Amino acid sequence: MTPKEHLDYKIKANWVRRKVLEMAVRAKSGHITTAFALTEFFIALHIGPYKLLKYDPNDPNWPGRDRFILSEGQSAIGLYPVLADVGFFPIEYLDKFLARGSPLGVNSDHNNPGIQVLTGSLGHGLGIASGMAYAAKIDNIDKKDRLIMCLTGDG
Repeated sequence: MTPKEHLDYKIKANWVRRKVLEMAVRAKSGHITTAFALTEFFIALHIGPYKLLKYDPNDPNWPGRDRFILSEGQSAIGLYPVLADVGFFPIEYLDKFLARGSPLGVNSDHNNPGIQVLTGSLGHGLGIASGMAYAAKIDNIDKKDRLIMCLTGDG
């Protein structure tokens, strides 16, 4: 990574953390520390030269996409700014975090573009990701590799 790319990541991480804080203060709710701890991880998955996931924000259900299961749903507030930044939904949605009718809740929801599944309790995503990986292995019609990743933990 060049010094400029490093600086760009640092600027992006600061922007994400600022958005998380604004969202949580406005909503009077949100797991800020978990989101802050995972900021660089979310950025590395979705943005820049080290972008780990293949996805298409214009076609969120593209069959060739990689799958990321956030089995630590309370940290979704940190993922939302990244998903908005890469184009899965308008950045203005962030201003409506937890508002009535908002698509953005405390826990991630499978109806949000860029979110694969509703995570439920901590750790439930591991079984889902395992099933997705197995299905991808036995039903790999186009013979392309798929990355199936699950983040689980307790804050």
